[in-house]
Amino acid sequence: MYIAHISQDGRRQPLSDHLANTAKLAEQFASVFGAGPWGRLVGELHDIGKAGKQWQSALLQGSSLSMDHSIAGAQEAAEFCGLMAAYCIAGHHSGLPNGEQTPRQGATLLQCLQKKIPELPPIQGLTSIQFPSHPQIKPLGKGGFSVSFFIRMLYSCLVDADLLDTERFLTQGKTQQLPYDDILNILGKLTISIKSMFPPGSKTNELRTRLLQSCAEQAERSPGLFTLTAPSGCGTSVSSLYFALRHSVKYNKRRVITVLPFSSFLDQTVWEYQKLLGDQNIICHAADWGNDDREDTPQAPPSSMRFASDNWDAPIVITTNQSFFESFYSNQAFSCRKLHNIANSVILINEAQLIPLPMLYSCMRVLGELVYNYGCTVVLYGIMPAPLKAYLPTELHVHELCPFYRDLSAFYRQIQVVFLGKQSNEMIVNRLMNQNQALCIVNTCEQACSLYKRTRGEGCYLVTSLLYPEHRLKILAEIKQRLASGKTCRVIATGIAEIGMDVNFPSVYRAQAGLDRLIQAAGLCSRDNRYARQRCTLSVFRPEEKYRDSQLPLLSLSLEALDTVVHEYEFPCSTEALMAYYRELYRQMERLYPDQIVDVLDQGIRGCRFPFANVAQDQHFFAENLRSVLIPAGSDGIQIVQRLRSGERNRDLMRNAGRFMIFLAQKHWDMLNRENVLDVLDSELAVLNRSSCYLDTAGLAMSLFYREED
Repeated sequence: MYIAHISQDGRRQPLSDHLANTAKLAEQFASVFGAGPWGRLVGELHDIGKAGKQWQSALLQGSSLSMDHSIAGAQEAAEFCGLMAAYCIAGHHSGLPNGEQTPRQGATLLQCLQKKIPELPPIQGLTSIQFPSHPQIKPLGKGGFSVSFFIRMLYSCLVDADLLDTERFLTQGKTQQLPYDDILNILGKLTISIKSMFPPGSKTNELRTRLLQSCAEQAERSPGLFTLTAPSGCGTSVSSLYFALRHSVKYNKRRVITVLPFSSFLDQTVWEYQKLLGDQNIICHAADWGNDDREDTPQAPPSSMRFASDNWDAPIVITTNQSFFESFYSNQAFSCRKLHNIANSVILINEAQLIPLPMLYSCMRVLGELVYNYGCTVVLYGIMPAPLKAYLPTELHVHELCPFYRDLSAFYRQIQVVFLGKQSNEMIVNRLMNQNQALCIVNTCEQACSLYKRTRGEGCYLVTSLLYPEHRLKILAEIKQRLASGKTCRVIATGIAEIGMDVNFPSVYRAQAGLDRLIQAAGLCSRDNRYARQRCTLSVFRPEEKYRDSQLPLLSLSLEALDTVVHEYEFPCSTEALMAYYRELYRQMERLYPDQIVDVLDQGIRGCRFPFANVAQDQHFFAENLRSVLIPAGSDGIQIVQRLRSGERNRDLMRNAGRFMIFLAQKHWDMLNRENVLDVLDSELAVLNRSSCYLDTAGLAMSLFYREED
């Protein structure tokens, strides 16, 4: 008997069992997009290299030598059915390789296929192979991207099946399977909740009700690509979710995936969804865990951290642009294992206009593939998703869920927009202190902290991404209570306040940004018409030079586009002004930031030579890597940290840990590490070990990163 794994307590898993189990799961996963036989094939062949005498001998002797076992199955697959399956098998631990040699380092698929390996027993004795017919891939454009996309989806099926079966064996089947409701029951919960959500009596609620009804009616449409054009405050989140669930029930979709612009917007959305749908049906996914690309050694199976990587098996998934789109260009198992669970889903892209410009074309191509070949329905929603249509494949038709969207521009007509020009921090603070309730949104944590230190008195708050999600929700609840009761409430915030923060101020100050961000800020000014028209003001100001230097990437491009249109329109938040703004913005983007990744993958169809490893290295949302810091706060946070310190790793634990995590730029994470305020548990987990560095009022102490001002 050949052995696949030996557990710590001495149990042995027969290799034939592991191959059969993995093949069954991979077939099940791939059948969702019509490739079940391909899933079975890669599952049956992925570990046949473990039947080699060397590997079996080392396994029984407890050797820790690194020994590649993936090449044998890749060679077998390449000989009988080509390179698509070979990519998946060759990289099921180390990552999808480049097809052929490039100037960069790293083993290629061709090198793997040419490598001599020890003789294996006949594969007929290990598994029963049935080679599939050619996959039915409908090519978009030149076709190469579509083929590479299929390889990546098949890879997802294999690595998830392999990890699930290995984990079940090592834990004796004790892996937790959460009791999710089905989509029909979840829709029932939402239907009950929305009955009292928008009571009559205000024009705003009339608009929200009208939008909700339109989305309910449009849910009967056939699956495909949709836009939902509506400003913040019109109930777009609830309306799009209602559409998604009704559409899922109608067309038997498996799950709803909501994609938000940034991780800092997750907590409020998760909280709202939990109130409407129930805690147990939702997973929040802000980062990929399990960065372990080593081959299994005969002595040690995959690390427990690899098992903790998320596979998005819940009916409701809330994630970020970065986690969603980067996964489709990653080549690593821990990031790709969830991709097959996206097939046959409804995908809601929240504030689609905030997809980073340099990746706009490649992100739209991902959505096009999901609709065209993988049974997905996609909704792009926000203040103006229409210009994105130009970046979608021409084979796709787009339908608008809100046919009366031009009427919604009146939503902001009660708000006066004032351009203040350059304002020092002292000037902004003076303006805030002269008002009982006001919100100020700036572009950097550094400026937010500086303004907050200058404010004084009860009812002043700082809301940034340096608060862990549970803490941010607590502060937001206090802010809402003070606003509702008319008490003093002055809030300094970064752009985190613009999406998913359901608050209502009579006056909002916004540091210069693109027109789309200004309109988002305007949505926080009199969302429910509580204040008289003459009191609702959005004041836009230019910050001091030292804060402009560190502003968000591409902000200058947005400001240039803003300058070209804002003075030409009497009402800068109008539909016409927005269209002109986006035309100019995208024109400049195409000139300065050409997105060539799709073309690179299209060219790979020549000889099936796809540069998967190179693409994964190049395609990132942010120039600097984001690293997590876990804050051991409250009884739940402390308990999670204790479990992690003991070595426990699983998907459920990591999902809960996200409630207490802050994500920092690599340079700031390194600063904390140099100050010895982090306990680094492994390559991806760090815990704050000094409670004085986290403040109840401001979160992670800004003084750790920025010099104190006079």
